[in-house]
Amino acid sequence: MTNRPIKVVLVDDEPDLLLLLGIRFDLEPDLEVVGTAGNGAEALEVAHRVAPDLVVMDLLMPGTDGFEAIARLREELPDLPIVAYSAVISELSLKQVERHRVPLVLKQGDSAPLIDVIRETAAG
Repeated sequence: MTNRPIKVVLVDDEPDLLLLLGIRFDLEPDLEVVGTAGNGAEALEVAHRVAPDLVVMDLLMPGTDGFEAIARLREELPDLPIVAYSAVISELSLKQVERHRVPLVLKQGDSAPLIDVIRETAAG
């Protein structure tokens, strides 16, 4: 086990949420936000550029959504852990993320469940 922080890329089309999660993650000594993106296409670019340990991916975004971005990340960076993060969880969402073996966390006021899943997913 290493003491190095988990390098995270946050992807969401809501700039305020990206800001708040970044501030929240800064309070955790084992998490480091190394990049952000506002849609799936940007997420692919950022993931290739910064080589994160994990990506937190919003599912519902304009343009390249999280579902498509997850599929492309699985093709291009198959060992990169991804955590899906969405305000809406439907049967279709569950099927899509299960197909790509990605945990899904519901957006809510408390970020602790997301942080717990990030740690669990990064640990393997």
